[in-house]
Amino acid sequence: MARVSVVVPVFNEGARIVDFLDRVFEAITLPCEVLTVYDSPEDTTVTHLESYARHEARLRPLHNTYGRGPAAALRFGIDHAESQVVVVTMADGSDDPHQIDQLARLVERGVAVAAASRYMRAASRSAVRG
Repeated sequence: MARVSVVVPVFNEGARIVDFLDRVFEAITLPCEVLTVYDSPEDTTVTHLESYARHEARLRPLHNTYGRGPAAALRFGIDHAESQVVVVTMADGSDDPHQIDQLARLVERGVAVAAASRYMRAASRSAVRG
């Protein structure tokens, strides 16, 4: 069972998704699943996801049926996550995948919401207790 489910909305990432997935799976040390959520089977990311999933069992490409767009993709991914801890990250690589383990551990310790931020001065993450 996964300790953390990573939800990634994707849209026409094409072959770039392979480098992204390599970085994510290299960075995460906790048992995980990575749910890549796409809106349409015609998305240029799909063939690369299917190929990658053949050698990486932790990858779950999912076709979003909730409606188009990133918000619907996120809801779909969260609803299909196996873990109680869900981390959202973007496929463009703008988030640091090395923070995923840290964020998951914060939630496991009782933090209601943990959010990494590249915008906070002198901080790598912030936590809000619920």
